[in-house]
Amino acid sequence: MLVHNTRAGDGLPPGELKRAIEDAGHEIVREIAKGEPLALDDEDRVELVAVAGGDGTVGDVARAVAGSGVPLAVLPLGTANNVARSLGVSGEPAELARRWSGGAPRVRFDLGAAQGPWGQQRFLEGAGLGLVPAAITAAQERGKKKIAESGGGPIEGARRVFRGALRKLKPTRFAVTADGERLDGDYLLVQVLNIRSVGPNLVLSPDADPADGFLDLVLAGESERDALRALLEDDGDDRDLAASLPVRRVRSVEVSRRENTASETRAGRGAGRDSEKFDGGAVHVDDDVRPSDEASTLSLTVQPGQVEFLV
Repeated sequence: MLVHNTRAGDGLPPGELKRAIEDAGHEIVREIAKGEPLALDDEDRVELVAVAGGDGTVGDVARAVAGSGVPLAVLPLGTANNVARSLGVSGEPAELARRWSGGAPRVRFDLGAAQGPWGQQRFLEGAGLGLVPAAITAAQERGKKKIAESGGGPIEGARRVFRGALRKLKPTRFAVTADGERLDGDYLLVQVLNIRSVGPNLVLSPDADPADGFLDLVLAGESERDALRALLEDDGDDRDLAASLPVRRVRSVEVSRRENTASETRAGRGAGRDSEKFDGGAVHVDDDVRPSDEASTLSLTVQPGQVEFLV
């Protein structure tokens, strides 16, 4: 089965993509365009789902086939291709399609699960509050075309938007509980990662492993602003810069914005937890942003080994 997003990256004609796959010795039993319902049918004899597109398309398909036992093969045609990069998958479609035969390695891939007022939503890349949803919102308002035309290519254009969001961003008081430990603080970024990077190849946790049964929690406050800015200015994988960000391997995280009540303001720091009022800020789950008025606690957990990829 082939799922193809013709609008991803520079695009690729469907006919050319089909020829590359069929010339490699594979039979395409069904084609699905991005956005169309994806359901696996036993009559189709689907042995593999090829996903041609960017991270959004890969995420949609992975969520749809999770737990089915049918592996995915990524043809990275997007802009950032964070998932493909985390798997070490790169190359032209014809080259990649030839690798699918003859015992190609398979990698189990965890999913994250975000529970909020809207219900549960699973993610491949990450979820969080602060910088990333602020920048995604700014990018959506500006539009992909304007970003791409702003100079330096689409990735640099997106990084420019992220840098602009970071300049305007003020630390927010967040209540964070990771595997039962309280980590409340004033943060610019509260990010839970399943892979090493999010957005425009922003590497926040270079050692993240999507097959280890853990998520990586990155907390960045005012003292990490310069490190975040440097990462957004660097066009490579600067592990030294990323290493300056506090990272924890966790299985569950609860996070929300914290507001002082009138009684706590009077009482100062001595006020107990009963005086805390929580109001969730804007949240991103992969590239989907939930508005800030969808309040309360965001709960994040890991679902190990839900998807399998050919690499």
